[in-house]
Amino acid sequence: MDSLIRHTHGLLADTNGRHKFVQLNSDLQSLDFVINRFFVKLFTTKNIEIVKYCQEYFGFALPSVLWAKRVSKFESSFRCFLSDL
Repeated sequence: MDSLIRHTHGLLADTNGRHKFVQLNSDLQSLDFVINRFFVKLFTTKNIEIVKYCQEYFGFALPSVLWAKRVSKFESSFRCFLSDL
């Protein structure tokens, strides 16, 4: 049961016992699709380039982009924390 709880929250233990946070690509793609679909309807267009331009213009980042930035930030701060030990 513990491994199921860890998996549903995105925590997986590697062989050294460390925990890693994992987000499935399909989950992120699904979230991106919802956001893109919202912008398609909002601006009544089917051109994805226009949608991407509008997202960039309004400073709206897709969940997959935000996720990548946060993972990178977390990993760098975690490395700094480990180096201070």
